[in-house]
Formats: sequence, structure tokens, C-alpha cells
Amino acid sequence: TGASFLGPHVGLARAGMLAWARNRGLESHVWTGNDRRALPTLLIDPRVTAVITDRPETALRLRDRSSEPTRAGASGTR
Repeated sequence: TGASFLGPHVGLARAGMLAWARNRGLESHVWTGNDRRALPTLLIDPRVTAVITDRPETALRLRDRSSEPTRAGASGTR
């Protein structure tokens, strides 16, 4: 098709559009990820390349939290 990415609305991303895009080798730039329940899920989904949001501070805070090592994983090593 010549396209390199798909820009689905968050409602379509939940309805299987991410799998559709991935199966065709397309990146997914999801918009508008403002829902406080959906945003963390979008940020950790490996099929999502980018999240477009009106709440960038919230998105960055959630992204940074999700990349921190867990205490459980660190407690078993010395």
C-alpha cells in the first residue's frame, strides 16, 4: 500500500486494529489516548509505536513508572 503506519483512534485499537496493522508490518500511532484506564495499557502494548494524547505529563509519568524495575525482581539478587 505504500503506508508505513496506521493512525487508529483508541476505540479502533481496542477492536483488533493493532493486530491487523501488525500483521501487515505497519506501526500503530494511536490517538487520542486520554482515558486514564486505557493509557497505561497502550503505553506497554508492544504493538503500539506511539500514543497521541492531550495529557502528555500523565503519559510520561506512566511510561516512566512502567520501565522501573520491580522490587520483587530485584529482591532475589545480591
